[in-house]
Amino acid sequence: MRFNEREMRYFAKTMSTDKEGRLGHKHPKESVYKDRWMKLKNNLLFYFRTNEHGNILDSDALGVIILERCQIRPEPATDVPFAFSVVFEDESDRKHYFSTTTERQCEEWVRILKQASSETLKSRISRLQEKYRQKTSREPRQLVLTKARQQPRRYSPVPTIVPHRTAPPPPLPPRPVVEPQQPKSSIDDLLIDWT
Repeated sequence: MRFNEREMRYFAKTMSTDKEGRLGHKHPKESVYKDRWMKLKNNLLFYFRTNEHGNILDSDALGVIILERCQIRPEPATDVPFAFSVVFEDESDRKHYFSTTTERQCEEWVRILKQASSETLKSRISRLQEKYRQKTSREPRQLVLTKARQQPRRYSPVPTIVPHRTAPPPPLPPRPVVEPQQPKSSIDDLLIDWT
């Protein structure tokens, strides 16, 4: 999946989280668990370096795990207690391991990560749509269109940013009125009085 790295870093710094906490993390390319601070928002799991006290060391995320087409499951047969893993469908060899300090924390993280995965969200939407069809005999999409037509248009409370424009130039001063000179019609008017 492609994403803009700079926007993702900014999002990781400024987001409100669904869940966050300190976990041990073993990356697929590594052989040891490292202490990481995890932040979950929607289906994005960011991980950060931690200092010796377990707090975030650097505000830039080390990486992000996109919880899409993956399975989250407890891993009782690992070298650390209270572990779970995230395994991707296409890449079963790319397995992220996580460890917690208690069994309760492990169960909570597994439950929340399962709820955050895009597959869970899609299946939840499908179940709700089916329940709606059974109760109303109408498609959910029809309801959305009907509601949209019935409600007056709402304007966003966020102000629209208008590009800065310079003030129009001041009006030009009025032109002086110059009356046209009458052409001299006779030769007498052209003669100069020399006396």
